[in-house]
Amino acid sequence: MRANAAGGNSVAAVLIVGLLLIVSMGAIAITTTQPGLHLQIFLLLLFFLPAIILAFANSRHLLVYILCVWAFGPEVRRIVDWAQGEYQPMALLSLAPFLATTVLLIPIALHPAPLAPPLRKALLFFGLAIGYGTIIGAARNGLSFVFDFGNYVLPFLLALYGAKRYPDTAERDRWIASLSTIAVIVSIYGWFQYLTMPAWDAFWMRHSGLTSIGWPYPMRFRVFSTLNAPVQAGVFLAAALGPMLLNRRWRGRFGWVGVVLVASVLGITLVRTSWLTLTVFLTAYLLAVPLRQSWRVVGAVACAGILVFAVMPFLPGNQAVTTRLQSLTNLREDKSYTGRLAIAAELTREIVRNPVGNGIGGSGLTVTRFSDKNKAALNIDNGFYLIYLDFGLPGTLAFFYGIWLMMAAIRESSRALPKLSEHGRVARAAMVASVLSLASAHFFLGVSGVMVWFFVGSAVATMPARVRVAPRSVNPQPGMVQSGTSLS
Repeated sequence: MRANAAGGNSVAAVLIVGLLLIVSMGAIAITTTQPGLHLQIFLLLLFFLPAIILAFANSRHLLVYILCVWAFGPEVRRIVDWAQGEYQPMALLSLAPFLATTVLLIPIALHPAPLAPPLRKALLFFGLAIGYGTIIGAARNGLSFVFDFGNYVLPFLLALYGAKRYPDTAERDRWIASLSTIAVIVSIYGWFQYLTMPAWDAFWMRHSGLTSIGWPYPMRFRVFSTLNAPVQAGVFLAAALGPMLLNRRWRGRFGWVGVVLVASVLGITLVRTSWLTLTVFLTAYLLAVPLRQSWRVVGAVACAGILVFAVMPFLPGNQAVTTRLQSLTNLREDKSYTGRLAIAAELTREIVRNPVGNGIGGSGLTVTRFSDKNKAALNIDNGFYLIYLDFGLPGTLAFFYGIWLMMAAIRESSRALPKLSEHGRVARAAMVASVLSLASAHFFLGVSGVMVWFFVGSAVATMPARVRVAPRSVNPQPGMVQSGTSLS
């Protein structure tokens, strides 16, 4: 009875906070003299309220909805900018993914089941790294610190949410299958974008300053679909395509047609990092899978490769993809590759020169948005370097030790819950691929971080293999694990 009362009080408290937030945003909308801001606040509420409802309903669709906001939110923002005739580098709508993800705190707080010790230890070291970066960044970096802090911390909530859920394999399969379906929709729009270049996407390209992705005309740019940039689109599609190749349960409603669609648009993003990351992911998974299952995976990957290579010559943009692939065979002449080698060499000097680091928000794209222009040089295409600048030497060591401990926590979860072992292999492969790909980009920040921690969340769980049920009690149902459950 006391537990129920406490739960009811928690729900009431969060409801009150939610209502106060809505009223506050409504008051801002009413009192502001900027009509464009009214629309943005209304749309922000439209993104936020379904997440609140799903959170209080303890719905299994909450995580899927959050993935949708990360995938489609940037496109909604571009349409609004175009409709209003004004490009806004940091529009209010850009907060939609952050607000939706923050809602995960509700089910996490209302169902405080204890985390497994290996997972707690991993989260402790991540917390130490982020805490250190927060102390330095809050003092030095102003508003850019707030933005990057959200990009680091909020994706972690997906892993924490998954760890609090009952280990229902079917539910976790639905999460991954839903990611595949979202990726197919992103791919369909990607082809539409590539062939027609909608006015709102062209408007964004002209005003955003990303001249490196091409020209705002059909088939003369690198596809970014509904995401913020080709790199984000490539990472998102590669993350979805990996599981689609591994298991038919994870291909969603579109099956092999979806696989070909996602693979084709991944190609015309022309993001080599995402292609290599997918290759590393599949290799890491194959090395972990039992030999009797590896042939099935190799066969699925081979079938997908044959289909893609059979279809690709007939698709628009195939010449650009071929040229991009050929560049991998002549890396000495590749400016991007030689530039990254120079950055890696610079990292060793930076460790000696600046062991404290710049703090969270002191490097990357947010510097160009929020800080003075002389820091723009810190927008670096090297994840190792960016992590070091954000966390300094102490925080960087804690961060990578946290990754090592998280790999161990996933392995322990798979041993305790054999039915999640396949999900565990996917999560470990995703983490290996993300760490190795740090040589090219930051894979633990923003939408890339969402993908990594999504797979971790699908693989870890608080419940052990056997549940000791008290007399006259019922078996726990799928959903959030209750704190009062006795575990063995």
